[in-house]
Amino acid sequence: MTVTSTSPPPPAAAAGVTARQWELLQRVAHGATYREVASEWGIAEITVRGYGHRLMRTMGASTIAHAVHIAHSRGLIGPKPDCGTRAAYRRHVVAGEPTDMACRMANTGYWAECREILAPILAAKRATAGPSRRAAA
Repeated sequence: MTVTSTSPPPPAAAAGVTARQWELLQRVAHGATYREVASEWGIAEITVRGYGHRLMRTMGASTIAHAVHIAHSRGLIGPKPDCGTRAAYRRHVVAGEPTDMACRMANTGYWAECREILAPILAAKRATAGPSRRAAA
């Protein structure tokens, strides 16, 4: 049994993406695997993989996760539930994906908070440590 698409067609900004690829992109963005999508659509997993590969080629992505990231950063699909956190920033960096502004801002805020917390501790440590080795040399 094939499930018909209930998602809206792709926006004009996603030129070249078919309705089926668009639906796959949205499903994967919400955490579905190729196997789950194939089961829901009543088709073979290899067919869904083919949709994914053509989608990645159309969007210029190296992985399906990268395609989802590109779609999020272009505003084609809503933000990821955890995007805009330092953890999301780290995931992007580790995966070699470009980071979006929300994730970069979260990372900047994290380091600013770290500096703010550590400043008094480091100042107290410097005050009790006496002259530095560099100053003595």
